[in-house]
Amino acid sequence: MASSSTSSSHSKPPSAGYSARSSRAVSPASELGPPPRRSTSPTSSTGTCSTTTSPPTSKSRWQKLISSLRKSKDSDSSSTVEAHRLKHSHNCSNAFLRAGISNMKGYKKANQDRCTAFSYLENDPDLSFFAVYDGHGGTGVANYLKDHLHEFVLDQVEYKEGNMEEAILKAFLQVDQDLRTYGTATELTGSTATVLLIKHGELFCANLGDSRATACVRGLVKPLTCDHNTSNAKERERVYAMGGTIKDNRVSGVLIPTRCFGDFLLKSEIEKPAWKQVISAVPQILSFKITSNWDFIVVGSDGVWDAMTNQEMISFVKTKLSAMCAGQTSRDKVVLSTLCEEILDLCCAKTVERYGKNSCDNMTIIIIWMDHSDHRSETGSSVVSSVVSR
Repeated sequence: MASSSTSSSHSKPPSAGYSARSSRAVSPASELGPPPRRSTSPTSSTGTCSTTTSPPTSKSRWQKLISSLRKSKDSDSSSTVEAHRLKHSHNCSNAFLRAGISNMKGYKKANQDRCTAFSYLENDPDLSFFAVYDGHGGTGVANYLKDHLHEFVLDQVEYKEGNMEEAILKAFLQVDQDLRTYGTATELTGSTATVLLIKHGELFCANLGDSRATACVRGLVKPLTCDHNTSNAKERERVYAMGGTIKDNRVSGVLIPTRCFGDFLLKSEIEKPAWKQVISAVPQILSFKITSNWDFIVVGSDGVWDAMTNQEMISFVKTKLSAMCAGQTSRDKVVLSTLCEEILDLCCAKTVERYGKNSCDNMTIIIIWMDHSDHRSETGSSVVSSVVSR
């Protein structure tokens, strides 16, 4: 890491000063303009990613959840003859960053990855929101997160008061409780979440599970998350401490991720709070000040990181961005989604070479490229000069 940052595992509830760390959800927008008018941030489901369209009909919380769970039936019926490298890609930008997003099914029967990416939101134009959700056991939970997690964050009183970490934490726990209360067939359906919120030069990164975010700072690798899975010694200890078992490198012989939304069969002791469940919905949340030393951030589902290490990814993106910029007079001419697609093809090829054709997982990647040009100061957005971690 270019600078130190800390994350901690908590055992106290929010009312007792509990502050878990996690990452933010985003929906990739294909349009560069602001989203249409809506009470919160407008999204409509178009497969794996949320895109800005006309406002949907107002629905109650349980109606939204039922709608998301029903979508999973259509999403899970993907044809096995569908081209394994068919991609859904988008670009979005604002005055301070450019982002490219791409998703690919791979050789799996169904694409259970979801993502969101907003360069800014109507209710808070200063906020950028990006997220990758890696669903399992169906797409219902990941669909719901894609469409609504950002709304839950912005609706928190703590968000309006500027307490971002508490707002993220409460949103995560509220969403998981809603999935338990209103959801159907979520006993073994769930999703990881890696979420990034960027506002006034500060980054808040929230994480559940083994999707991952890493940054290039001063040309070096800076991990923004840790993997919550059975390969993580601290997570294994936590699972055992909560009374869980690990068999064949899976919690209860079922799940590799140790933290995620849903999967209520493994959160069966309802009387216990979230931080005492075997499978936890308590995110890791880290915050950082984004300085002129920050070059770009890469967020991806585990299918990407199974093929490339953090160092390999950062080195590859650095080299490619340098080549793409050569001879260009403006960054605006660099299409990041093209680079995202190239990385997905590379990751798929690496995975097939190592483990065989059927091993190529669903893959989603977001590249967020920071713009430190002079027009920053003209927009009035703050530029910070030091890295802060909490």
